[in-house]
Amino acid sequence: MFNLDTSKTKCKTSKNTTQNNNRVCVRGDVKDDYFQLRMNKEWKDKVKMISELNGVSFSNFIRTSVDKNIQSLSR
Repeated sequence: MFNLDTSKTKCKTSKNTTQNNNRVCVRGDVKDDYFQLRMNKEWKDKVKMISELNGVSFSNFIRTSVDKNIQSLSR
């Protein structure tokens, strides 16, 4: 769960996971929130292979794929 205020993003986790440090990534005036994705090794290896075949970084491939799916679902 994220508690957003005007100064920074606070990351909170459940009692079953370790506590994250408060982190903010600033690119110009844009603040990024962090999204943690858990996956099994087989799925990660497949996605990583597809991203490498397309010459795109793993994280950018995931962001682009999620964005395309959101756009297609919101039509």
